[in-house]
Amino acid sequence: TAFNEPTNWSSGTVPGAADSIVIASANPLVISTATTIGALTVSSGGNVTVDDSLTVNGSVVVEDGGLLVWNKRGTIGGSLVLLDGAEMTHTVNTGSTEQYKIDLVIGGDGYIAAGARINCLGKGLTANGLGGGVLAGSGNAGGSHGGRGYTTNPGVQAMPCYGSLMNPTNIGSRGTWGAYGGGAVVLNFAGDFVFDGEITVEGGAATGYYTGSGGSIFIKCARLSGTGYLNANGSTSSANSLYGGGGRIAVHTSSATSLDAFTGTM
Repeated sequence: TAFNEPTNWSSGTVPGAADSIVIASANPLVISTATTIGALTVSSGGNVTVDDSLTVNGSVVVEDGGLLVWNKRGTIGGSLVLLDGAEMTHTVNTGSTEQYKIDLVIGGDGYIAAGARINCLGKGLTANGLGGGVLAGSGNAGGSHGGRGYTTNPGVQAMPCYGSLMNPTNIGSRGTWGAYGGGAVVLNFAGDFVFDGEITVEGGAATGYYTGSGGSIFIKCARLSGTGYLNANGSTSSANSLYGGGGRIAVHTSSATSLDAFTGTM
């Protein structure tokens, strides 16, 4: 369903910068041109995909059973809220170059409830690029990123690590046996972030050797609190432990002097 088609809206007109919209249809609403709206709620069973720049002047709320796929850089003037059972993700990066990631500037606070998640597991590169492939020798290696991919063959070197330690934004890389890298989530809150759910950019699950690397989680906020789980691990495999490297996680707080209010895991 195209956002900019008037007949798709109950009002018969395309929403604008002052309009608050509620999406409840499982038929995906696709935003494919630069768009500004007043506020967005993705309710139970709703499905929204953002394929171009989106500015939301108010808040974005994803309710239980709602799915928000956000692929391009965006701006939220109010708060970002994911309630229990909500899910947010981006599209898998088919090929060897970065195309999609969650990258949001948020003027208000953030809240991700227990049972809600930003799930970008296996949404990184599907072909060799960045840290996928081998640097030297003839053989196989896990994908590299924050850590170097694993290899057992004599003379084979995995690709070097890449990306920023302090400001990570890159997606993860493919292992030579096909497991995809993890995605990337960049959240820049002006206010506080209460985080009780899950954000994962783990490499994609695999059944063979030499798996993909984890992606990036980069959070800026005034204060971070909650019991949530941040995961940028390399892919796991049911076959053995020849894994891709881990990804990168960075949290910057502008008001808090420590992360003591966050009792979760990263």
